[in-house]
Amino acid sequence: MQHKQGGNRNPIFMFSLESAIAADSFVRVVDAFVEAIDLRSFGFAHVECREEGRPPYHPSVLLKFYLYGYHYGIRTTRKLEREAQTNMECMWLLTGLRPKYKTIADSRKNHSKAFREVFRRFVCLLKECNLIEGETVAIDSFKIRGSSSLKNNFNEKKLKQHLDYIENQIKEYEALLDANARRVKNNPDYYRRRQQITEHMSGTLKRQRGSTHTNVRGKDKVLGEVGLMFIGYNLTRCVSILGFEKLIKLLRECYLLIFKSIKRLILSPFNEFEFSALISQL
Repeated sequence: MQHKQGGNRNPIFMFSLESAIAADSFVRVVDAFVEAIDLRSFGFAHVECREEGRPPYHPSVLLKFYLYGYHYGIRTTRKLEREAQTNMECMWLLTGLRPKYKTIADSRKNHSKAFREVFRRFVCLLKECNLIEGETVAIDSFKIRGSSSLKNNFNEKKLKQHLDYIENQIKEYEALLDANARRVKNNPDYYRRRQQITEHMSGTLKRQRGSTHTNVRGKDKVLGEVGLMFIGYNLTRCVSILGFEKLIKLLRECYLLIFKSIKRLILSPFNEFEFSALISQL
């Protein structure tokens, strides 16, 4: 008996990228989502090229790349650059383009505000489609501290103060645990709902996608990156709730309908009355 034998590495194979991507692949959802966005209205640069100079990458290419990467926990620009060269889904998504890490990093740095606005408009779309109620606000957070901050440098006096502070915090925390245990016991349905909505989201981002730190500096840029994280999460939830085909159809129909009526695309800043009337037609 012999081992399983592979083929020769030299033959030339002819195939299309389209046939290599599964019909229900998440990368198709990312592609349809970004194609339904009026990027210019959100302030993305290089939507139109100048006549002089080197041609830039279209912002839709880099936005698709980021959403795909963040969905699969690939957040650093050098790793994204490698994915564009080795990952077949990325090749399909980027239509064979291979942006360098500096180009990818500059897009995230320069479009943080636009990422936040896309996230906000997407939430509005989900509300209009009755996928969320928009009546409950839940808070979950984690702190990120710089490795060389003042609070990370200690001397003997600071250590003693810090130990005393920890002891007091432990006592307060134990009291809060007892109070929380009573609340959970008295309101089991409410806590179960929090587990399903809030903790599922935070756990997915932190554990499955490695979003335990940010790759940018400054409040505006960090909020932009957070917008990318939550757009990817919301798209995943939409696929789970609506199904792949229905979500793709919704995005494409909304795009075509507004295009035919010579209005802005569905995820551009919109008038609330006109948008509600539009959704009612779908």
